[in-house]
Amino acid sequence: MIQYYYTKKEWGVVMEKEELKILEELRRILSNKNEAIVILNNYFKGGVGKSKLSTMFAYLTDKLNLKVLMIDKDLQATLTKDLAKTFKVELPRVNFYEGLKNGNLASSIVHLTDNLDLIPGTFYLVPFTERVGLNYE
Repeated sequence: MIQYYYTKKEWGVVMEKEELKILEELRRILSNKNEAIVILNNYFKGGVGKSKLSTMFAYLTDKLNLKVLMIDKDLQATLTKDLAKTFKVELPRVNFYEGLKNGNLASSIVHLTDNLDLIPGTFYLVPFTERVGLNYE
């Protein structure tokens, strides 16, 4: 693994280059709206910015007029709490795990805007992660 260390000034230049790459990729994606986009923000370490990055992604894709379904699989449900507060919505009584168990995720989808929907995270995903772990072994 190669690590790079930058001064503040150099870091700004690096970030600008990275942002340009991201913008070019977004332009490519936007030019073909029939293409499904799957972005997985999946880090196991806590405190690395998963929820904040996902919240900003939700906001930006909504502003870019992209239809997005956010699925919060975090047991702490930080993304869910942030989006519910931002868009002033009530969370459904049927949580993500119940929807999976019943085979009907539609009942757990929260409509935030014309372009943005959310399947909320919940601590009740613990049985799901345990079940997946048991079936995996």
